[in-house]
Amino acid sequence: MNTEANVRPELSKKNEYYISKHRYYELKHLCLQYSSLKKENPEDSRTKLIELAAKNTSEELMSYILLGVITGCSYNILRVRYNIPCCQDTYYHLYRRFFWLLDQARG
Repeated sequence: MNTEANVRPELSKKNEYYISKHRYYELKHLCLQYSSLKKENPEDSRTKLIELAAKNTSEELMSYILLGVITGCSYNILRVRYNIPCCQDTYYHLYRRFFWLLDQARG
């Protein structure tokens, strides 16, 4: 079963959360390293940055956003396995906001 989120890597430049496709992939790969970075050094600044971006995206849905970005789980997996309390449109809106905030924080 493919758990990878099916999100287009590039948004329209008119989208409020636009970042370039390559920057998105850079940030996504950073997020996919979260577990190993956390295991090596629980105080790693990169993991703290990811956690802060998730918190600033939505305190209520922070744990679901983190789970989605660090494991690559799609909304459907989050809904079925973890009972995410929002609709798909809301989740992917927040997903894009997360990467935009992470981009802003990473500079």
